[in-house]
Amino acid sequence: MNLLDLGPTVARARKARGLKQADLCRQLRLSRVTLSAFENSRSLSMSLSTLQRILELLDLELELKERRALPTLDELAGNDGL
Repeated sequence: MNLLDLGPTVARARKARGLKQADLCRQLRLSRVTLSAFENSRSLSMSLSTLQRILELLDLELELKERRALPTLDELAGNDGL
């Protein structure tokens, strides 16, 4: 998952729990405009503490993992470098 996927993932989780944006915003004391922009990947300008509160309310967690290396041209071409 990349950062632009984060907002839409939050939106799907919110909807799956039957919550409207207004419901979540009321609990978070967050503007609906801010949440909407985040859910639609128009803005990632949100504090980590706010993101953490959103994830906690939706029973989600953020997991970091090492990025896998991109293949070399030889690997893509099927050559073993010889």
